[in-house]
Amino acid sequence: MRPELNDVQDPTDITGWYWTRAELIQIARRMGARRSGSKQDLIEAITARLAGHEPRTPPKKTTGSHLQPPFCAAMVIPAGQPFTRELRNWVASHVTGDVRVNAAVRELLRHPVTSVGHPATLGDLIDLMEIPPSPSDEIGPQFERNRFMRHLSRTEPGMGREEREREWARFRQLPSARRAAILGATS
Repeated sequence: MRPELNDVQDPTDITGWYWTRAELIQIARRMGARRSGSKQDLIEAITARLAGHEPRTPPKKTTGSHLQPPFCAAMVIPAGQPFTRELRNWVASHVTGDVRVNAAVRELLRHPVTSVGHPATLGDLIDLMEIPPSPSDEIGPQFERNRFMRHLSRTEPGMGREEREREWARFRQLPSARRAAILGATS
């Protein structure tokens, strides 16, 4: 059985079950662990605290090295560049279709190097968004709910939205290994 929020006492209580980010924040608050960062950062902080050692400290984000308006296509993208509202608006004014941030765009912003090894520019970002790579059918493991909903679409195509949500609520109560086995069988 999945432990209640107040009953989490062992690292496997966290890693063995599905937890929402909001639930992880509540658990971290109760334990006095760090409550910021991604869902994975929260999991690491809580499991480290439960194991009796200090979690790794996430790297500090630098704010001064990011691109600021006015933008131009020749600007070299620094590693970790956020896709700010200003940048999104600028990109939207230079592409013909919708601005869609996919895995390739996120990767270019994280590690801005072109396929030939040169530093990527905002022009390269526009090119990538104009002619995006062919979409991958794979949904990353961090998007477990999306993966489950795709699984239901394939296995139960006639299921309604409310019933899908009830199935998701039941599914997320399963241990991690069982959920991975179910989703792995349909990937």
